Amino acid sequence: MIIERIQRCERVPNIETVRLRKDGSTLDVSVTVSPVEDAAGKIVGASKLARDITERKRMEADLHSAVQFPTRTLTL
Repeated sequence: MIIERIQRCERVPNIETVRLRKDGSTLDVSVTVSPVEDAAGKIVGASKLARDITERKRMEADLHSAVQFPTRTLTL
């Protein structure tokens, strides 16, 4: 679980998930969560970085479709 890893002062790398925008459309994101410590080393919070990976996911799906359904060649 994310909170348990943060409490152990571990970074949580690259969780891929789908987020919902205000307009109802979806957004594929890669989320990284890292602990934030004070000067004494006590964990005082967490930092979250979310990257939009929608285009990468679309290209992966296109590639998968191309591999699954190869184009037939017409021979005359």
